[in-house]
Amino acid sequence: QQQQQQQHGSNNQDQGGAFPHTGNARRRQRPPGKQMSKTQRLAMENEARKAEAQKAKQEAERARAEHQAKVEQSKKLRGKEKQKFFKKTKKGQPVMKYRMDKVLAALQKEQH
Repeated sequence: QQQQQQQHGSNNQDQGGAFPHTGNARRRQRPPGKQMSKTQRLAMENEARKAEAQKAKQEAERARAEHQAKVEQSKKLRGKEKQKFFKKTKKGQPVMKYRMDKVLAALQKEQH
C-alpha cells in the first residue's frame, strides 16, 4: 500500500497537513451568491478606487481645458480693447470714442 501511495504521489501529510494550501492543491470555487474571499474583495475595491480616480482625473483635465479656453478667449478680447485704447488722433491725442463706449457699457451693465 505504501508503495502504491508513493507511486501516485499522495500521502497522509499532503491531504490534511498543517499547510493545506501549499503545493498544487486546487482551491475550491465558491458557488455563485456566496461571499468573496478577502483578497478578491480587496482586489475589486482596488479596481473600483482606481476607476474612480481615473474618472476624477479625466473630469479635472476637462475642467482645466475648459478654463484654459476661457482664459485664451478673454486674453484675445482684452487685446482688441487694448489696441483700440492705444489709438491716437493725427495730433497725438487718444481717440475718445472707444473710451466713451467702454464707460457707457459699464453704466448699462450696472443698471441691469
